[in-house]
Amino acid sequence: MRDLTIRRLNNYPFNFFDDMDSDFKRLFKTFDTDLKVNRNYSPDFEVIERDEATFISADLPGIKKEDIKIEYKDGHLLLSGERKSTLKERDYTEKKYGVFKRSFKIPKNLDASQIQANFEDGVLTLALPKKEEEKAKEIEIKLGEKTDVFNLLNSDTQVND
Repeated sequence: MRDLTIRRLNNYPFNFFDDMDSDFKRLFKTFDTDLKVNRNYSPDFEVIERDEATFISADLPGIKKEDIKIEYKDGHLLLSGERKSTLKERDYTEKKYGVFKRSFKIPKNLDASQIQANFEDGVLTLALPKKEEEKAKEIEIKLGEKTDVFNLLNSDTQVND
């Protein structure tokens, strides 16, 4: 006799595709060794804009603080880390594991020297305070008065390649 399963659709006609996907993975898990450890880990990020600061939030469940690295270089915030697997040879998972790297270009209105990070309950949150806009500075033009820096213009010192 055939086993017929009735699936609940929750008033959404395409929910049965989720169940089909799960059934398909379960059916082929014994044949496909690549499903044992999925190495395409990419955390979900949010960027939240407020008047005084911008916040970057990353969901990093199962990752330890010491496996996360945050750097600021050349106008970019670099986040990297690794979600490590503890699976054995015959284990099966649909979780994703591996190394991730993500870069965010930091606008000039954010104060990179004041970036703060907090890691709590598997969520990394970075606070990037905004700085005051630099006001234009008017430069006075002097007639006939040269400072020492102008002497460099007529200097005989040349750079040899």
